[in-house]
Amino acid sequence: GLLINFKVSFLHKGLKRVILTRQLAVLGGLGGPRPGALCAIGREWFGDLRVGAAAAVLFAIYSLAEDGARGPAIVLAAPFIAWGLLLARRPQALHVGMGGLLIGCGAMILQSVAFEAALACGIVCVAGRAGLAQRARRLLALALGGLAPALGFGVAFHMQGAFADLWETVVVVALQRSTDHGVSFWDGVAQNFRIRSRPFLPIFVGALLMAAERAWLTDARQRASALIVLAWFVFAAAGVLVQRAAYTTYLLALVSPLCLGAGLFAVHAMDRLRAPLQRICFRAAAILAAIYPAYWIALEMSWGYSIGVLREAAQVIVERARAPGEGAGLYAVDYEPSLHLLTGQRPVSRFIFSMHMHCGFVLPDGIDAREEILRTFARAPRFVVRRDETRYGACIRPALSALVYATLDDHYELVRVLGRIGEVRVYELREGMAARLRALPASAGKAASVGYAHGE
Repeated sequence: GLLINFKVSFLHKGLKRVILTRQLAVLGGLGGPRPGALCAIGREWFGDLRVGAAAAVLFAIYSLAEDGARGPAIVLAAPFIAWGLLLARRPQALHVGMGGLLIGCGAMILQSVAFEAALACGIVCVAGRAGLAQRARRLLALALGGLAPALGFGVAFHMQGAFADLWETVVVVALQRSTDHGVSFWDGVAQNFRIRSRPFLPIFVGALLMAAERAWLTDARQRASALIVLAWFVFAAAGVLVQRAAYTTYLLALVSPLCLGAGLFAVHAMDRLRAPLQRICFRAAAILAAIYPAYWIALEMSWGYSIGVLREAAQVIVERARAPGEGAGLYAVDYEPSLHLLTGQRPVSRFIFSMHMHCGFVLPDGIDAREEILRTFARAPRFVVRRDETRYGACIRPALSALVYATLDDHYELVRVLGRIGEVRVYELREGMAARLRALPASAGKAASVGYAHGE
């Protein structure tokens, strides 16, 4: 997933190529030349390929919103989840086991896929008219397939003597993030479903209409399939809320079930309309709904996470690094860690994703975020990059941001403001300030004894 993400984010240029390379790959999922997962679900669950095709078209557009164009892990996990749920509903134990394997692989990309795994268990338990023994065999096949990737990773890390690190970062820290990073449960609900859901409003409405009008479906299997799609949304939403969804991209986990629900409503509504004018008006509304997220996609492509602004920031640093200057290294305060790769500047923080220090996440080894920020500045990084945090303000601690801003004002010069609305800022250490930074108050206690991860 990380390799695909890097390839998509930095080797392909332009929105058109992003759509052709990443979106079609996601829609195709693991099916190669065959129809993608959503098309297969439409054909197999609802007996109507049009449902899956409509969902696939909506997915290709809506999954670009909320930073989806840069190929985050949530989008990369989508085909594993969709194919896994599709196979989990089949009667053959082998297919169910393969579905479990795919969902297990998805969980290796994104921990919250555990909620979809729970949904798959429920599907296996209630799907079909199989007896208790057959259901037990299918559930066992699902469990074995789902656990296989995790066991494989566990064995590989154990052979390298790093299983404890794997357990702490993948399991323990993930659980900590679900309970304490400065965002209450209800704040998470308000942030996501009242504020951040705006780019997905039409498919939310379409899915709700499908839920309200499920009585349209005369076939019992179609009604059951519609109920599974609704359950998929509920379980995915639970995963979003448990994480308190500190970042906008988390809502992308809801796009697949929402697109299926909206696609099902669109197809059946079109079948029910008879008057030519009604059909024309409905088609026009469907087209508007399909292109609705274009505004947010265009806006987000211009924000600080876009590839163009990232490269501009890297170019500024590379050009200024040719001249002599004080300090060494780069501190990407709340911006892409890939800047280190693009500039050749070594990181000065022991945390590559330094932005996590500015939220309420529990840091390992008893480290205090404020002290770690001071230690990072005390290493006198020559360059500092930060971005406008208003987009990601759900978990940002104002006191920590104020500490960063005060240090920048006292010791650094703002050398470039980038982005359409000036959301990315590049700073360089002022002459004579390296010694003052190194004299910042040293940390005390356990946190001070933690070694610098990059060998300082």
